[in-house]
Parts: sequence; structure tokens; C-alpha cells
Amino acid sequence: MRPRLDLARLRADVEAVNDLGRIPGRPGINRVSFSPQDMAGRRWLMERMEAAGLAARMDPVGNVFGRWEAGQGPAVLAGSHLDT
Repeated sequence: MRPRLDLARLRADVEAVNDLGRIPGRPGINRVSFSPQDMAGRRWLMERMEAAGLAARMDPVGNVFGRWEAGQGPAVLAGSHLDT
């Protein structure tokens, strides 16, 4: 079975996190690492993970992890950047 991609939800999520780094009158997104906007983005991601049923945590340097407690065995890890 192929997973379904909800494009409307994906667009809403991208727009929601990008709102955390907009500066009126300036183009683009400004979410410098460890700024209040960046940390708000990391908390936003953790909330989305928890809403999806993952156990979310942030390590001391700001990496966000979401774990699906589905039992023993190998894990899948994916990563990207929220700072922009």
C-alpha cells in the first residue's frame, strides 16, 4: 500500500512554521539558530510529532527527535534543518 500525501496539510504545516520567522517588511524567513524564533520552531515540531503519536524530545544542542514506540527492532532516522 502506498502512503497518501495530504498536500493541503503539508502546505499548512510549512506555512505555520514559516510564520515563526517572518519579519514584516523583509523578504524570506529569518529563523537564526537558537533565536527565540528558532526555538519556537523546534517546539512547534515537537508538538506536531506528539500529535502524530510520537514521543518527542530535544537534546541539549537543539536536535529534535520523534520516536514511534512500536516495539523492538531497527529504527529509521530522518533529519533536516528548521533554522533558515
